Parts: sequence; structure tokens; C-alpha cells
Amino acid sequence: PYSKAEITFDLSSGLDKYNYGSLSFEDFPVTFDNDFNFALTLSDRISVIEIKNNDTTTVIERVFGNQGIFDFRSYLSSNIDYNDLLKSDLIVLNELEELDVTISNVLSEFLEKNGDLLFIPAPQFDISSFNQLIGPIESIPDSMWAEQLLNNLDLNNPFFADIFEGNENQFNMPSAKPVINIKEANESLIKFKDGRDFLSFTQFNNRLYMLASPLKLDHTNYSAHAIFVPIMYRMAMLSK
Repeated sequence: PYSKAEITFDLSSGLDKYNYGSLSFEDFPVTFDNDFNFALTLSDRISVIEIKNNDTTTVIERVFGNQGIFDFRSYLSSNIDYNDLLKSDLIVLNELEELDVTISNVLSEFLEKNGDLLFIPAPQFDISSFNQLIGPIESIPDSMWAEQLLNNLDLNNPFFADIFEGNENQFNMPSAKPVINIKEANESLIKFKDGRDFLSFTQFNNRLYMLASPLKLDHTNYSAHAIFVPIMYRMAMLSK
């Protein structure tokens, strides 16, 4: 009597795009209007495209492998369906060593009109070929690549809302060897301990995300860390 309770439950299967249901409560012999109707509208699957150099399974392919949520395709940089690019929600440039002018033009149009883009640098790449799309990039000579710890997450940032429980002090953060310095981002999501950006984005009509290091394990353990999948999922869902 005179108490409250909160119950959570999952609706994990058998759902369509438009769903209608009701919650009914029974408490004999008390009778009252105990039917509460609701509607649940689900979006289409999130379209994610990866562009890569080599025909190997990547961590990007593994993280977006849930076919119930994502419509994922992976293209080699030498064999791209340009029309497919413009229909996607999120495009991941995964460690390309060079960006063809035609692809750059299509991606610029995509970023302007269609969706979000994530740039993951290769350890060595032709910086000038990315300038039109990404803007000026400052590379770090390989002789100066040095492993650094990432700073704690700022969980007050709206980007991280509702995807982590507790506070940032509970995380044992990963480390990385940056190969570029990110200088012109609108908002930093993850920083190194020295204050430089590890993951940030620039907001145009859509978001251009940039990582400071490749995802190869000899450069970072970020992709093997518990924060990686939730952050990648949030990127994809914001693109939708």
C-alpha cells in the first residue's frame, strides 16, 4: 500500500515498423480503467558502408554485424557503388592510403546532403588526397609515434547520454599512438591525457568524425575496449 515500483522489460523480437499494444492491470476485486494503449514506431535498419583497402574482415564489419539493426556493406576502394554511398546513413573510411578524386567528390556530396562520415587514418597515407574532404590534416612522423593514455570520458556530453552507467572514473581507459593531430574539430569526444583529440567531430549539415590513430592493435587497444562498441553504435544511430 502507498508504494511505487518501476519495472523494465525488453521487446526483442516479433516487431514490425509500426506496432500497437496495450498494458493491462488486473487486481481483483478492484475494478478500474486498467488498459493503457501505446504505439511503438521503429526506424528502418541503419545503413552503414565501409570503404577499405584490403579484402579482409575488419573490426568495423564485426561491430556492425547485427543484421537486425544494421544494413552493412563493405567495399574495396577500387570497386565502389557510388549510388549506394549516397543512400547510406554512415560511411566509414577505414585506413585508406589514398583517396581518389571521384570518391572524394561523391563523399563531399554525401556529407553535405545525406549522412555522417567517420575517417580512420592509415598509418601512412597521402595526406593531400584527403584535404578536399577532411580539410587540412597534420601528420605525425612515425619517429614520433608514442603510446598515450586516453582521458576519462565526459559523461555530461550529450553524445554519451544513456549509453554508460556510473561515472567516468570507473573506466580503465585504453591507449593509442596517434598518427595525426586533429586541429579544427567542433567538438571533442575523447581526448588524450595531454589534451589533444583522439576522437572528435566537425558539424556541417552532418557530422564528420575523425580518429587520431588507426584501429590496428599495434596502434591502439581502443577497438578491444568495452567503450568501443557503444560509441560506434551511437555514431550510427545519430546518423539515422
